[in-house]
Amino acid sequence: MDDYNEHDAEADSIEIKDITSCEYNQEVLRRLKDNDPDFTEVSVNAQDQPAAGEYVFIPTCLRELGWLGYFIGNNTICSGIEKFCRGLSRNRSIQTITFRYLSDGETFQMMSQFFKRNHNLMEIEVRESALGAEGSRLLSLAIGGCSKSLTRFALSLYEDRRIGDVELVDIIVSLSMHPQLEKLGFSAIFGRNESMALATLLRWTTIELQSLDLNNNEIDDEGLEALVGALANGNK
Repeated sequence: MDDYNEHDAEADSIEIKDITSCEYNQEVLRRLKDNDPDFTEVSVNAQDQPAAGEYVFIPTCLRELGWLGYFIGNNTICSGIEKFCRGLSRNRSIQTITFRYLSDGETFQMMSQFFKRNHNLMEIEVRESALGAEGSRLLSLAIGGCSKSLTRFALSLYEDRRIGDVELVDIIVSLSMHPQLEKLGFSAIFGRNESMALATLLRWTTIELQSLDLNNNEIDDEGLEALVGALANGNK
């Protein structure tokens, strides 16, 4: 069971006071959980206390952030996700970040400074999402902005919401800026053109690659031949 499902199982019975002892955090989580119609914005920062009329979440541990993310994800009213992303962008220690169920790439744009300035980020995973052309472009920019600490990347999309060849090739080109990559995964997005682009990446760029996962793709014989040749010639 993943973390999100674990939160799902606990959400109805858990007491907010058992998640956090901070009264400001309790107020934010309670209003998010209750879908309070008057609660439309929340910001995340480390200040001592919020200004009058402002709702601020002051994280003290990863467990609190996990619950904040869960309640934001299930809330249908709050529009404060932009402030949440801006607050997260100040972080310089997160090593792994996973995005799920994205309907566009706006989150990548809001977190652009996170990708540029977090020199400890090792892994980006985008799962079960429908990015579209613009979302794919913004993801490409995010990848290109990452530091040389990035070693793992995985992307899986809904099968009926695949992106175009050009957009996926742009993502692969952005990955070519990271020869230190050790693990790559693509699911439900690949065909011949993408295979050719990936083969070029594998042949000339990813000198440290140790794992390649291409499950649930539509790779034809020509694309497969190009990939196998690239891996063999690159001594991966």
